[in-house]
Amino acid sequence: MVGGFGVAGKLYTTYGDDHVESRVLRYSVTSDRAVRIEVEVSGPRDTPLKCAVRSRAEDGSEVGRTEISVPEGDSVVTQIVILPTTQRAVSGETAGCVPA
Repeated sequence: MVGGFGVAGKLYTTYGDDHVESRVLRYSVTSDRAVRIEVEVSGPRDTPLKCAVRSRAEDGSEVGRTEISVPEGDSVVTQIVILPTTQRAVSGETAGCVPA
């Protein structure tokens, strides 16, 4: 599934709406196994999106990943994600959005 998401992400980056932005407003490491991430998606969306949210360990390895659903529309959408991790994380990131 991760490989398919990467291909879809590349296609959306190349051909999709470049006015849609996803960004992390803030994150906090809540335990050795979870991160709280506040994500904002803005810009015109003709279709619903799936946006990847991830976290990394101190060595840069990915220790948690999930997808959030974002409805179509022109508004700014903010979502809070409690992301389970396989070890203590040091970051919260968005990894792009693709059409749902």
